[in-house]
Amino acid sequence: MRRHSLSLQLESLESLTLLSGVASALTLPDQVGVRPSAIASAKNLSIPVSVSQSLALPARASMSGQSAQPTSHGLKLPIRAKVHVDTIAPTVAGIEGPAAKTFGTGDVLSFTVSFSEKVYVTGGASQVTLPVKIGDAARTAFWNGAGSGTKSLTFTTAVQAGDRAADGVSVAGPIGLSGGATIRDAARDDASLSVDGVPTRFTKATAYAAAPFLPSFSAPSVTSKRVSMQVTFGEAVTVKGKPSIAFTLGGVPRRLVYAGGSGTQTLTFAYKPHKGEVPTADSVVVPAQAITGGAITGRQGHAAVGHGFIGGAAGAKRFQQYAPTEVSSVDQLNQPLGQAKADKIARALGLDKSLCFTQEQYLAFISGNGKDGSGNLADAELVDESVAILTNSSAHPLVRNINGQPTQIVLGSYGLTVNTDGMLESPANTDAPTRQVNSVIAPGGYLSTWAAANGAQASLKMLYRSAYTVQLPYGTAAQHEGTDAELALYRNGANSAVTGLSMASSIWEINFALIYTLNPKLAAEMPAYWAPIPGNVVAALEKSPTGQVPFSVYASSFNDLQPHST
Repeated sequence: MRRHSLSLQLESLESLTLLSGVASALTLPDQVGVRPSAIASAKNLSIPVSVSQSLALPARASMSGQSAQPTSHGLKLPIRAKVHVDTIAPTVAGIEGPAAKTFGTGDVLSFTVSFSEKVYVTGGASQVTLPVKIGDAARTAFWNGAGSGTKSLTFTTAVQAGDRAADGVSVAGPIGLSGGATIRDAARDDASLSVDGVPTRFTKATAYAAAPFLPSFSAPSVTSKRVSMQVTFGEAVTVKGKPSIAFTLGGVPRRLVYAGGSGTQTLTFAYKPHKGEVPTADSVVVPAQAITGGAITGRQGHAAVGHGFIGGAAGAKRFQQYAPTEVSSVDQLNQPLGQAKADKIARALGLDKSLCFTQEQYLAFISGNGKDGSGNLADAELVDESVAILTNSSAHPLVRNINGQPTQIVLGSYGLTVNTDGMLESPANTDAPTRQVNSVIAPGGYLSTWAAANGAQASLKMLYRSAYTVQLPYGTAAQHEGTDAELALYRNGANSAVTGLSMASSIWEINFALIYTLNPKLAAEMPAYWAPIPGNVVAALEKSPTGQVPFSVYASSFNDLQPHST
């Protein structure tokens, strides 16, 4: 077992009393008249010492009794100080798995790992992981960022489209640490990360997630007596009511009404021409591939035709109503929230304006200044740049050098940004400051250490008790569900659109809560609406191995707003 030594200067002591089992951890000076055999067998050992003798103790030895007093010669302990030494590393004592139910696409699975004693975590949520299996699919659950200083850490992952786990889910191996992250006890003993010896399989937590429910539409089949269209889903669906598809016949609005296929993957929609109508291929136009009315559900009752972001991007249902909605007119594009709306959202998410950083605290934090050496200029600059990106609206343009010219960039509603090299990317891109800042705002990072040293603990307590903590596992899962492009898929009926991940419900609310806690005025500059990214830009970002493309090549694609059809 690894031990460290700490020398304590003992002054004017008659004896030092040790607790049971601790004596053998001591290294004594030659002058101390205690036999080694007595040390090895001691329960409570009284050691006579003289002025200025030193005893070597393991690191993090804790003393009880009267308070130790520093002197000009060293550390003066009470005459009968009690010393407790912790040299036992924490171990995994058990794992609590997800609830006993069936989880569907986007649902969050939580695994709570309990340790034998309190543990303290350094590093960000993405650096502390737990391998899990959902059926045959290997997944990574990420620490939710809470629990440091307690005996339990919770790891979460989201069920992805196509996952099947009829026999339950399981933990597949030890806790993983990367990027210098640590899990230790108060004595700085590294925790054992093994899950051997504790139950790791949870058979009552099953998963059934259909393949993406975005259906494919056939071309209209047109005869003089019937117009029909087939729609195919990712799995068998059940139909209730009379869903329909809008179309025009010779410019006259008509509807293709559900005609059959419930219980299969393919549904048929049809229209019987009125007397005197003679449909032709040229006269039948389907302006939007969208199904409205009725109810179409998959095997687990999940809506096959619905509204909202897919997977972890959707976030907790009870908070979705406070996230940005899609732009419906050009004047909403890149418009900021405004203070009144920001304050209203903040209250709904559990934030109290009176508990936020003061202006003086924010300025000190963002400039890297702080009491007792708590300032960190590099981390402060990373936070400042991240806030600038996430508040990129018409009220807060970014300036980038494009083709040698300073250019104002306003792309916030699209969930995109342009980096200092002129590359278009999602703020969730691994190269972006807004992704790199995760370790800075994680427990044990610059934000928490600065707050503790500068009287802002109440601000962080408010943050951690708000929707921020609820949305965190969803946002973390969303960042690991897609491609390097880090985009979010939104479904509207049977239609779909893509925007940058930073505008998806869960991550937008996480960022909003953080920025509002730091500076409510800046949170009011965040984009109020999200916009679909032009199709050619989506294709280019998805194809790029880095999730980045030159902004100068695609700038003209953003000239015209094209909301997807509803």
